[in-house]
Amino acid sequence: MSHLFFRLRTGEKITAVGMNGSGKTMLVKLLCRLYDPFKETILLNGTDIREYIYEEYMQQFSVVFQDFKLLALPLGENVGAALDPISEHEIYSGFRRLIGEKTAVFISHRLSSCRFCDDILVFHEGTLVQRGTHEELVNVKNGKYAELWQAQARYYEDGAMAGEAG
Repeated sequence: MSHLFFRLRTGEKITAVGMNGSGKTMLVKLLCRLYDPFKETILLNGTDIREYIYEEYMQQFSVVFQDFKLLALPLGENVGAALDPISEHEIYSGFRRLIGEKTAVFISHRLSSCRFCDDILVFHEGTLVQRGTHEELVNVKNGKYAELWQAQARYYEDGAMAGEAG
């Protein structure tokens, strides 16, 4: 990742989306100081995060990565496996109630889950290429988010047609 700049307001809920390896998880790892940037700085309230006492800084974060294993499957698979749209909506609404006024960064490959957040960060090859709401991004001609949305829609349509044939 390089030259990443965005502001995250207190209480804002954002979703980071993109292809595998696009930089979504790296963003969270950098914010949580699991890695320190080599040349760049990450500012929290105008202060380089490396200037904070690490233990005190980390008390500000709660992170669950998709490969966290609570049950027999990774958490991402447990929560999202075979959800119908109503159940999926209930889970994300519950997530929003749970975090309340806290700031949250949510990472997802399921673009339908982005709609419950205030803003969407779209990553491509380690770069933040778009930011906006679902409604703003889905209609951007030649936009990366619209490309991902259309690809996912085709996948579900093809899957539905395959299910009807069987």
